[in-house]
Amino acid sequence: MGHDCFQGAVQIVDFYHALDHAGDVVEALLGSNEHPDYQKRQRAWAKSLLKDGVEKMIKQTRKEAEANGRAELVEKKLAISLAT
Repeated sequence: MGHDCFQGAVQIVDFYHALDHAGDVVEALLGSNEHPDYQKRQRAWAKSLLKDGVEKMIKQTRKEAEANGRAELVEKKLAISLAT
């Protein structure tokens, strides 16, 4: 709705929703939210979000996703996260 009604406006996401989107990306990267590293990664991403580390986090995620064959799914989740 924001894109349609307020073209050109800078849109922001609150921390709660940003972390929710990050969880979707972590799940895509690890293959499941049941993965043993999921909670650890989610906590690390929360700290990174609070320290304005989004760009670095995305770069590292893309590199890891490429290495483990999950690049396509991770890119889909990133596209959704970055569009909202």
